[in-house]
Amino acid sequence: MQAVGCQPVPALAERVPHLWFDDSDAKPGITRFDHGWATEVRVVAGVPLAVFSNDATLRRRILDSAERMGSTDPNGCSVARPAVLGDGQRPTGPGLAAIGAVKSIRVCVYSYQLPGNPSVFQAGLQISGDTARQLGDALRASPAGVGPVMRSSNCEQARSRDDLLLTVAGENGEQVVVVRYATCRSNGTDDGTTLRRLTTDTLVPLSKVLYAELPVLPILHDLAGR
Repeated sequence: MQAVGCQPVPALAERVPHLWFDDSDAKPGITRFDHGWATEVRVVAGVPLAVFSNDATLRRRILDSAERMGSTDPNGCSVARPAVLGDGQRPTGPGLAAIGAVKSIRVCVYSYQLPGNPSVFQAGLQISGDTARQLGDALRASPAGVGPVMRSSNCEQARSRDDLLLTVAGENGEQVVVVRYATCRSNGTDDGTTLRRLTTDTLVPLSKVLYAELPVLPILHDLAGR
């Protein structure tokens, strides 16, 4: 079976272009699949970058734009994992209810930090317009509490878990929100004022833009059954 990175090549109707980093098995060059799809790999600053797409011009444009980052990415995400993502830490600020209508949301993704295995910056993006407004509304409307608790079969191992840091910009200021979705006990969102449960309305928009190569995040299966 052919594979893209560690995953089998999806059926044609399910394929979406995506980019991934630091695949230890990736070798520079182009691996071609059916219907014009291919994976192109290039090593930049010692890190293998792989683009899966059926558009050769797009692949080259993405890889040609790659360069070593400084302390922040182009979206303003810190390359170093922020301290607020540490276990037991909470954001500061007025809370989501106080910042008014949402204009944009910056999303920064970090791997979970383990002893001897430092956290890695995974991805950053900016959400604006109606998508940001709807996600902001969903974050505010989620029920207070913590959860859901994932089925044990779906709990991510700490070494493969990542956490999200959202910076929500509103008419009256900004608020940082921590999102945890892959733990066995502390899933939810936290704006420093209220702990709220995860919902499909908060996770689906994030999963579509951050994890397009995955059919469905495991936690979404659990949410669908509630």
